[in-house]
Amino acid sequence: MAYNVDLLADEFSVSPAELQAVFVTFFDETAIMLEKGEAALEVQDSNTLVQLAQDLFGSSANLRIASLAELAKALETSAKAGQFSNCAGILTRLSSQVALTQSEISSYYAENIKKA
Repeated sequence: MAYNVDLLADEFSVSPAELQAVFVTFFDETAIMLEKGEAALEVQDSNTLVQLAQDLFGSSANLRIASLAELAKALETSAKAGQFSNCAGILTRLSSQVALTQSEISSYYAENIKKA
């Protein structure tokens, strides 16, 4: 597993169970951001893409999800340059990486945290 929930919990001085709601919110909001990103890409709205990329970078970095933060930074750079074909590829990679990371974190909770 590439992402370590326990390490993040230790860094934030909380239990992994306390982070679970944070992850649910993060992935819900990220899904909405990616949908908005696709819509912005269709109309070549670089300002919206830049804002979404910055928002995703910040939230990903706060949760120490480096793979998503790096892709978000690449999206921001491409959007600022008006490189919409690059943005399309990055959004595709972001969607895949979000799904992978969400699966890893969900598996962690399924294996380690009992629901009350």
